[in-house]
This record gives sequence, structure tokens and C-alpha cells, in this order.
Amino acid sequence: MTRFERVASMVAALSFTLLGLYVCLVVVNVVCRYVMGFSLTFLADAAEILLPSALVLCFPIAAIRQSHLKLEFLGGALPGLRPVLDLAARLILTGFLGVICWQMLTYTQEKLGSGATTTFHGIAIWPVWGFTVLAFGLATLLTVFARRTDG
Repeated sequence: MTRFERVASMVAALSFTLLGLYVCLVVVNVVCRYVMGFSLTFLADAAEILLPSALVLCFPIAAIRQSHLKLEFLGGALPGLRPVLDLAARLILTGFLGVICWQMLTYTQEKLGSGATTTFHGIAIWPVWGFTVLAFGLATLLTVFARRTDG
């Protein structure tokens, strides 16, 4: 296993752990709300921080592995078109990720300018969205420059 594969596995594990933590908090909150009669107010704050962070962690790794470009069914049937299909898929995905990155940047700037914070504890949320901008920007660049490793 290469160093990259080890790092990729650790990032994927971190992402899965953050999502799992969020699911556990939701279950605890449901039990607290309906059985014990109170709610965990920090859960809304945790969702605003955990979910974006957990969900965007895997985009750069998917871009390096190109695991998001699956054209084998057409490439296998029409092997001569494989390079054209790969190029078309890469261009479309690069454009899509670029638009997402641009929109996330706009959203982050709005959150920074408005001083938006989490609902209950007043934690600034623009750094979380800034992190998503960096991750999508990295994924966009990696989609452009990564080379296929599976032929």
C-alpha cells in the first residue's frame, strides 16, 4: 500500500467517523427528545460543522483516484472511444466541480460578511465553508491534472 493509499484510507475513515458521530448524535437527540423530554441544543451546531466537513473530505481523493469517472461500460464496448470519453468526462466534471467551488466561495463570502454563526453557541461557520471551498478547489485541480491509473 502506497503512502497516498494510506493517507486516503485515513481521510476516508475520518469522514466516515464524522458521519457516524453525527448519526449517533441524532439518535441520542431523538431518544432525549421523545423519551426524556429535552433536546440537545448543540446538535444543530454540530450539524452545521460536522456535515459539510465530513462530506467534502473525500472529493479530492476521488479526484486523484478518478473513482468518480466510470465509463467502463461504453469504453469496453467501444475501446477506440475510451480516450474521447475520458476527456469528455474529465471536462464535464472539471466544469461541474469548478462551478460548485465558485458557488461555495460566494456562500463563504456571504457568511463571512454577515458574521453568521451556529444557531445556539455562536460559533462562526465561515471557516467550515472555507474548508469546503479548499477541498472542492483541490478536487477541481486534481481532476484536471491527475492521470488514469487503471489504463
